[in-house]
Amino acid sequence: MITPPYLQVGDSIAIAASARFITKEDLIEPINILKEFGFNVLMHENLFEINNQLAGTDENRALVLNEYLKNDNVKAILFARGGY
Repeated sequence: MITPPYLQVGDSIAIAASARFITKEDLIEPINILKEFGFNVLMHENLFEINNQLAGTDENRALVLNEYLKNDNVKAILFARGGY
């Protein structure tokens, strides 16, 4: 089992939307809390896309997640909403 290191002040946390779309207004408070804890919050330019009830197309959501997974500076990924 791989155990990731604990998050440290200054680490980057990425926000992804893997299912239903999210608005900027919905994320203001959570982002402010993460920043108060000293984290750098990353949001992809495609985070707020809307495709019917989803946060962009399947391809777009997968692209964003894969970019975050490949980015060595991203220490954690938080999902903006639940999914199915």
